Amino acid sequence: MAAGAGSLQVTLTWQSGRIVTVDSQLQRPLAAINQLLQRHGPEQACQILPLLFAVCGEAHSLAGRLASGVLNPSRDSLHSSLRGVLLENIREYLLRWKQHWYLPFNQAEFQQQLKAVNQAIRQQDEWAIALAAENLQTWLQQAGGLSRWQRHFRLQLERELGPTSRLQLPPQTRDWQQFEPAVAAGQQGYSGAGASALLEVGNKTLIERLSGMLEQQWQGLQHCLQALVQGSIAVADWLACRAEGNGSDEQREGWVKTSRGWLLHRLAAPVDGSLVDGSVADGHLDWQIYAPTDVNFCGPLLACLLTGIEASEAQARILAQRLMLALDPCVEGQIELINLSNDTSGSAVTATGLRGEHPDA
Repeated sequence: MAAGAGSLQVTLTWQSGRIVTVDSQLQRPLAAINQLLQRHGPEQACQILPLLFAVCGEAHSLAGRLASGVLNPSRDSLHSSLRGVLLENIREYLLRWKQHWYLPFNQAEFQQQLKAVNQAIRQQDEWAIALAAENLQTWLQQAGGLSRWQRHFRLQLERELGPTSRLQLPPQTRDWQQFEPAVAAGQQGYSGAGASALLEVGNKTLIERLSGMLEQQWQGLQHCLQALVQGSIAVADWLACRAEGNGSDEQREGWVKTSRGWLLHRLAAPVDGSLVDGSVADGHLDWQIYAPTDVNFCGPLLACLLTGIEASEAQARILAQRLMLALDPCVEGQIELINLSNDTSGSAVTATGLRGEHPDA
């Protein structure tokens, strides 16, 4: 993200070989963004959104236009906007894999593929987009595909995590629900492939769960590529739009599926004429944004995954970093470990989430 980025602070307490407590503090200027968007009409506000959210600007713009009624799925063609979202998703997958998850493919070839995706995003030409997607599909297969990546990934993480790579996460006693259009926002929500794999029921090691995350993300990338290559995008797979009234207020929601999970823009407007022809009129709206990062880090998810794990102090830091990255923040995060055994203040390790900086090469 750009102006709307924020920051993530994760604080662990560790004592006698065990993670005792975990606290996540996500700082996001969403209230200020709400006020900024309210000062503009829906059309202008939606044009501003990509400037505020550089990482997933296409998705934020589309979700905002759906929620405000600027776009109507039953009236308007959404394929051009969705092509931009799918390309954005592809770029995000590739960058995160290379930055955090040991993608073993040739660096020069990777940069060439990333450059082609970025050029397709700028050009917005349907044929150029289909060609870039098809070339990327071919390259991924020729480079060894998912099986090669998973083998390399397992070896690297086993070296990095040591014995903790074979630990099993604490069993979950909460009823977690995936954050998606059919489910309301709440503290029990989770979003994205990382959370899904980490919360999966069964006796799996940490390495197996993280490897499962890669497989889910790989399938997500292939879904995007296939839709672009075929030129046939199933709109219902990628977005949802809902409107409802609760007596005193009317509420509209725009949902868009990103590489990290479902993004929600929710606009509430009093039923006093501020909704005009299905669109929100200027100056009469409360613009709420729920991104996957907010879902995963505003609640107790990370604490539930880490609390009680037996690990050395050094291993605890690495585990916290890996699980935080698996939950896929779109902001920079810092982890601080406080050693209660010797009453020191601990030291901080920075784990950088994907920022809104996307090199062309």
